[in-house]
Amino acid sequence: MKIVWPKFPGDDIWVMSVDGTHLITLEPGDSDVPKDPSYFSFKHHTAGFNYEVGIDLFTSKCIWLSGPHKAGMYNDAKIFKEKGLCAKLRKHGKKAIADEGYRLFPGEISTANSMDSKQVLVAEFKVRARHRHEIFNGKLKQFEVLSDRFCCKNNLNDNLTAAEKLQYCFEAVNVLVAYKMEFGKPLFDI
Repeated sequence: MKIVWPKFPGDDIWVMSVDGTHLITLEPGDSDVPKDPSYFSFKHHTAGFNYEVGIDLFTSKCIWLSGPHKAGMYNDAKIFKEKGLCAKLRKHGKKAIADEGYRLFPGEISTANSMDSKQVLVAEFKVRARHRHEIFNGKLKQFEVLSDRFCCKNNLNDNLTAAEKLQYCFEAVNVLVAYKMEFGKPLFDI
């Protein structure tokens, strides 16, 4: 269990950064079925899934994953609100740092704002947290299974959907990235 919600020490309010990452996939269905807009990723202009990733602010470890969610139906804010992280932060009295896509949740999310300019260290801290999160997302996409269009073959003994197979791949890659970050080098050459 590398990806776990920790017990946060002290009375820190900001404990994590959160952001979504889009992964492209084959259009579901067959050639006779029209494209399904619920899968449309505005970031890639093709079918995809959106995942929510939460990174601990002080250890840079992944502590939250949610997905796969159809990219056309679930933007970052909708995932945050409906898939558990908003409620979890509220329950623990904590906040996450995120980009402007999360500005509708001031009780649970801290975004860049005009008050930050008066407190330069706070503004810099938020920028560094969001930047570190983008670096983590980039490390995930160094793995070809997440950087290229995800496709998988169905075999007769396999009842898993493409989304379920992608979920296994996404979790496995997150664990590999967590080990790489923890030990400073990959477990094996990629």
